[in-house]
Amino acid sequence: HQYYHFYHVDNASDNSLAIRANSGLYKDNWKANLSLSYTALGYNAGNMELFGDWIMSLSDTTSSNIKISLSHKSKDPDWFYYNSSLANNISVQSTGKESRTFIDGNYFNFERKLELKVCWGLLGNPIYFSESAILSQKEGIYEYFSIGVNKAFSFGRFTMMNNLSFQHVYSTRHFPLPKYYYKGSLYYENTILDNVLNFQIGVDGWITSKFNAPGYMPVYGAYYPQNEKLIGAYPTFDVYAKFKLKTVRILIKYEHFNEGLLGREYYGAYLYPLNPARLTWGLVWFFYD
Repeated sequence: HQYYHFYHVDNASDNSLAIRANSGLYKDNWKANLSLSYTALGYNAGNMELFGDWIMSLSDTTSSNIKISLSHKSKDPDWFYYNSSLANNISVQSTGKESRTFIDGNYFNFERKLELKVCWGLLGNPIYFSESAILSQKEGIYEYFSIGVNKAFSFGRFTMMNNLSFQHVYSTRHFPLPKYYYKGSLYYENTILDNVLNFQIGVDGWITSKFNAPGYMPVYGAYYPQNEKLIGAYPTFDVYAKFKLKTVRILIKYEHFNEGLLGREYYGAYLYPLNPARLTWGLVWFFYD
């Protein structure tokens, strides 16, 4: 089976003419989609977005499949960057459009509650804030790579979810990222009172390797790279309880409950500590006619 769509969009807000096309192909055990958007005229002339994916089932029961995705975006800087007084170091004419290209591969095994993922990307002429918090555009192509695994384990009514990833960008000075990060959750779930009240009690945690986490410039509301201090290797834990009673949902969470137990070096950004331990709650109640 195949389908195609082709149409244009006339955006009066920026006097641009965009052309968009979508196509799809379906077979017995796989399917593919492709979409393209290109701005032919106007302020954003030459901007392009491309997205495609291919999914194939590896079993008759669809308990496992693989997915390959491609995305590409090439565009001029936003209007804010063109006109902002912060852009005293940017020169779009000399460095060209900013572009991002990513290829993702995923393997899913739903029966084993397993996902393997890999990503490779290219950043072209990226716009960023320099170490002096000056808006700049870095000429050239910069490579990004990541690989990770998501795995869940079940023990009776207990479930443990794990997300472990490794990532690398070939210019950590301009685009700082932690090499490793882990996020996990362990919870107990049950239903009581004649299957009326469902509840879940658990703990969430996450940790990253040490890296030069970006600083924050409140005047611009933006982050910038810094080489003054390494941040990370500090685990953060939240404990929570969730309840579901007919149309009522209740969440009670004690965030960062391990504050101070493992030292005081807990920062989310350079010179900006994580939130202290605090109790939060939420209530959702659906009413029906």
